[in-house]
Amino acid sequence: MLRKLQNYVLYAYLIIMLGIFPLFYRKQYSGMGNAKFKLFLYSSAVCIAVLIVLSILQYAVDTCKDFSTVFSRRYLTYSITDLFVIFYYGAVLCSFLFSDFKEEALLGAAGWSMGLAAQTVFFFSYFYLSRRLQFQKWILYVLFGSSGVVFLLGILHRFYLDPLGIAVGLSESQRLQFLSTIGQSSWYSSFICTVLPLGVFVFYASKNKRERIWSCLYTVLAFMTLVTQNTDSAYLALLAMLLVLFYVSFDSRWQMKRFWQLILNILASFKGMGLLQLMAGEHTASLDSLSIFMSRSMWTTALFILILCGYLFCYGKNRIPADNQPIKRTVFYVLAVIMSVSLAVLITFIVCNSNGFLVRKWGYCNTNNYLLFQNNWGNNRGFSWKFSMMSFKDFSVFRKLFGIGPDCFKAYHYGITEYAELLNSYWGGLSLTNAHNEYLTILLDLGIVGLLSFLLMLCVGLYRFVKNRKDNIYLSAFALVIAAYAAHNFFCYQQVCCTPFLFILMGIGENMIRNKEIFLTDKI
Repeated sequence: MLRKLQNYVLYAYLIIMLGIFPLFYRKQYSGMGNAKFKLFLYSSAVCIAVLIVLSILQYAVDTCKDFSTVFSRRYLTYSITDLFVIFYYGAVLCSFLFSDFKEEALLGAAGWSMGLAAQTVFFFSYFYLSRRLQFQKWILYVLFGSSGVVFLLGILHRFYLDPLGIAVGLSESQRLQFLSTIGQSSWYSSFICTVLPLGVFVFYASKNKRERIWSCLYTVLAFMTLVTQNTDSAYLALLAMLLVLFYVSFDSRWQMKRFWQLILNILASFKGMGLLQLMAGEHTASLDSLSIFMSRSMWTTALFILILCGYLFCYGKNRIPADNQPIKRTVFYVLAVIMSVSLAVLITFIVCNSNGFLVRKWGYCNTNNYLLFQNNWGNNRGFSWKFSMMSFKDFSVFRKLFGIGPDCFKAYHYGITEYAELLNSYWGGLSLTNAHNEYLTILLDLGIVGLLSFLLMLCVGLYRFVKNRKDNIYLSAFALVIAAYAAHNFFCYQQVCCTPFLFILMGIGENMIRNKEIFLTDKI
């Protein structure tokens, strides 16, 4: 009975977070972030408090029945992912305890709120979901329904259609910065990249026709809003997700066929949005160059036609592959080597181009914003990253290990005159609250211990989901979530519209591994 009650509380929590939270908004965009955080924190606090009480009662009942239960597998078994989640939260606690900014570290910086309170919710949500949830697939349908509405609103907003009146009174520049019921475009981008991989994988893996149809419509909406959300980091997340899916697709020929169907879906959605933009004319928002390239360029049109022809040739009539015949991964490994070498060459070029070596040696300098790392690189991330590394170098050894406190980036730097003057001279009336790179921010806030724990948590989680896919193919969906989140937040940060979903979905995935239950069935 007590376990059932815990499961019902988790159902209520998931309905709030996956169904209500994405659609909830107040005070238009000016107070949307704070309103969402309050919903997240208060609902989480209530649910977790009830779960803790029920867990204590359950533990007491089990112990009274049989004292050996205290030492049973149920209470003492931890996966390696569990351990790194514990290590990460331990680093958060240590950073908080040794922080000079306890008040800031508790709730976090105003507007971001990623302090100890939020991190505690992440920790408990992961562990309760991984152990107490009895998964049913309607849970994901709730997420697909709410996020689908969010995506549709995001598309409409790019055509100046605002059925909820959220953007009333905003200027043109402000309309480009805010989207749907999520808020800031980078927050919106983070939300897309964290939840989209689940819908993508249903479209990819399901053998049920109705699931394939609605998941196709869902992914079309998602990719159409992705190409108009106006942040470059979303494309990096998409690439990371596709690389993991490409690796998984070598398990069988039908999976590789589905992979290329997904690629065609992505390109068709991009080109469909480009066509709608041309038809709308002045009634569509002006986007950045990369978004315009992806949606309207003849190069992406040519790529779509080329892949379509190749798909029809390989998988056309009488060429349908066997469902259970694997293919060699040599192509993937060759591609991985090519991409790794290309990335190393690109980074080397950017470094040599930015430090003046190319000018001194050959009198050449490439002024492309992507290739010249300076203060305004990456929407001023160049300054933020250089400033953050300069600050970290000045830390004591202890601070290097444990940081300055969860979400205390702003409190620490604006409390030191030298740093405050430098930040104010560059940002003017704006405040720099984090490094606009989640890993750099964690390095400063939680130190080397916190960063290593977080990175290992992501890497081990991704590895376990991919490794166990043979028991349940849908575990790969959670690997895609981690890959997309990790890539996206190299240029972004923790916030309430994406990080809670990472821990929730990791907890559900771990639950599937622990219980070896069927994640989704082929029958709806």
